[in-house]
Amino acid sequence: MSSLLFSASTTFIAATTLSISYLLYRKRVKPICIEGIVFDLDGTLIDYEGASHEALSLACKKYGATFTWDLHAKIVGMQPESWAKIIIDELNMAEKGVTIQQYINDYFYYIKQLYSNIKKWPGTMNLLNEFASRGYPMAIATSSPRHSFDIKMKYHKEILNFMDAIVTGDEIVNGKPHPDIFLEACRRINVNPNKVVIFEDSPFGVLGAKTAGAYTVALPDPRLLKGTKDKYPKSTWTLNAIGDFNLDELKRVDRS
Repeated sequence: MSSLLFSASTTFIAATTLSISYLLYRKRVKPICIEGIVFDLDGTLIDYEGASHEALSLACKKYGATFTWDLHAKIVGMQPESWAKIIIDELNMAEKGVTIQQYINDYFYYIKQLYSNIKKWPGTMNLLNEFASRGYPMAIATSSPRHSFDIKMKYHKEILNFMDAIVTGDEIVNGKPHPDIFLEACRRINVNPNKVVIFEDSPFGVLGAKTAGAYTVALPDPRLLKGTKDKYPKSTWTLNAIGDFNLDELKRVDRS
């Protein structure tokens, strides 16, 4: 009889423990309702940073300066006027008479020659197809100005086929890390930001997406990780590649 009582008691304790654990799990991990998807472009859907680094290096070399990946890490996700100023200041190029607009012009001269070499990240098209098959409206929110965006998309028209809205950097006043560009993208696809997942590769982008109130997928570039790994805000998901995202993740998420 005592052994039966002990067995019953043990079973009750185990069941109670499981129930408490489940309740705690349900309290911490809540079902989410995702109604839209927003993507950054450069470094997120396409591997832009390699070509960008080469163009930035050539523009610096023109004035006898050397551009490094560590410096590159400081400017990821910024609008042209912001990153050009940082580069000029860091490399003392103003002493050589280089202006912000002059450096930007040099950069775009070189990058336009490299656009055809820019590839999509592996898994990009599969993920876009999966989101589309489930009926999610999608948008791109990029810091690139419209003229640059249009040239890039000449080589990636298939990406545009999935997009319901495009917002470029020259359409908004405050660039990343401000949330403005993401809020505008959400407005254009008519989805509340707190029901949107935003994919971003830069710390500034992730911060802007979080400030907008969205769920975030951080995609750090390994070439820039040394200079950016401590700058990333806490993201809903952090992945090595966009192709690693599993749509089943949208069922439950810890948003504590």
